[in-house]
Amino acid sequence: MNDKTDYKELLNVPSLGDGIRLLQLLPENSVDLLIADLPWSHTADDYSLPWLRAAGFGIQVVELLPSVLSRNGSCYLMSTDFGINVELMYELNSTHLIVRNWIVWNGCTYVSNDRQYNSSALHILYITKNNKHTFNIDAVATTPDDVWAHDSTLRMGTNEVLPHSGQLPIALYERMIAMSSNPNDLIVDPCAGTFTIGVAAQKLSRRWIACDTSMECIDMGCDRLGTNEYNEI
Repeated sequence: MNDKTDYKELLNVPSLGDGIRLLQLLPENSVDLLIADLPWSHTADDYSLPWLRAAGFGIQVVELLPSVLSRNGSCYLMSTDFGINVELMYELNSTHLIVRNWIVWNGCTYVSNDRQYNSSALHILYITKNNKHTFNIDAVATTPDDVWAHDSTLRMGTNEVLPHSGQLPIALYERMIAMSSNPNDLIVDPCAGTFTIGVAAQKLSRRWIACDTSMECIDMGCDRLGTNEYNEI
């Protein structure tokens, strides 16, 4: 792929490649909702980047958001390290984007530390392009506050649980997608992991584009989505 007119070939099929390259391929004002669980974890593994690279990846996403988000567009950027979010907030201050909430979701793996308070939170920045953003209050029973205690576990013992250290429950993403997009909107995930966001978007009748640099993740995504096809960016 080498120009912005080809992006529709990536719709609703896992893509192998770099997430920043993906965002650079997308037309201006085309993304209704971007969700990115930045690829860093407390336990270094094959699915994670070093802290500085993960933070740098997030900063590059922020730099591209004003261009790719649609008029009603929103974004959720998340990390298990609040320091990464601090770096992103600093970068966001140089844009016209609006940071509406710093959401804390307390469903992450417990990380013990004998020199500070233990960490068990996912830090989520909820960002919109302007004040015309999609926000479907009726999509959930009650409008949640900015401390999320729901959707807190994967369904252990089911095929939802995959061999990936960064996997999050589909219910968490379903909430974001239902609240911040409409049917047929375009959802983009530049670091897809287990492609849970693609699965959630498809379930809720949204179009989606998602990519990862790991062929193992592509295989997991294809299996979950019932396809043998994938694209390369």
